[in-house]
Amino acid sequence: MLRAKSPALAKPARPRMLVFGEAGIGKTWGSFWENAYFIDTEGGASLPNYVEQLEKCNAHYLGPEDGAGDLSIILSEVMALATLQHDRKTLVIDSITKAYNTCVQVEHDRIVETGRTPQFGQEKKPAVALMRRLIRWFDRLDMNVIMIAHEKPLWSDGEEIGKTFDAWDKLRYELNLVLQIVSLGDEVKARIIKSRYDAFKAYDLVDWNVRTFSKHFEHINRKAKPVQLATSEQLETISAIISQEGGCPFEEKWFDAAGVTTWEQMPRDAMGKCISYWETQLNGATA
Repeated sequence: MLRAKSPALAKPARPRMLVFGEAGIGKTWGSFWENAYFIDTEGGASLPNYVEQLEKCNAHYLGPEDGAGDLSIILSEVMALATLQHDRKTLVIDSITKAYNTCVQVEHDRIVETGRTPQFGQEKKPAVALMRRLIRWFDRLDMNVIMIAHEKPLWSDGEEIGKTFDAWDKLRYELNLVLQIVSLGDEVKARIIKSRYDAFKAYDLVDWNVRTFSKHFEHINRKAKPVQLATSEQLETISAIISQEGGCPFEEKWFDAAGVTTWEQMPRDAMGKCISYWETQLNGATA
């Protein structure tokens, strides 16, 4: 059965963006969108002026004391936001730099404590794996997404040629919009570094505030619809097949594709495809 559909039926896109810039320039200030779910990995948003703005936009706040600096905690929060009923419209992670680099450092220290030296970026593997899973869940998350990163030099042939974001380098390809926040006199602007949206052209400058995006995204304030997880019947079916076959040869591949680590976390539609495919394979083998 072919699964393609008319482009007119495709799910309307929500803005998904990565924002970076130098410290204190106003990256966070422009991310105070209505009904935000604000994950503060550094604790900066707990300062009085930030708290006031968070309250004005009716935000929910997750800080370092709640585990916000841990990539695995961030992932679990995103999974919950994707699968539970709630009134949040925008996910803000400020900053992804802190969470990503902390995860890398923890693995580096673990390797060194065993008497080894990290080789070929070995210390990045757990952080990259969590980032890949995070991106998979962004695809299911019916919310606007703003990931805020620190700025670092961009090098080419030993020379600094500009600035870029400090985080997993593949984020540039995974998100639809990459913005560099810059200061022009008394104004804070966003320079378009990369865009998949017709309304935002590369190297253009736009105002860094929610009004800029409200003009171009019809569903920016739409109520989130949760993803349905695997049913008890599906879990019973997959468990029965695994028991019968003595394991699942596709488990690692399917879990990686879905960004999950257990069958219970599998989205309902993905689980249905897994069961259908495996049953087809088994029936073909016994035909």
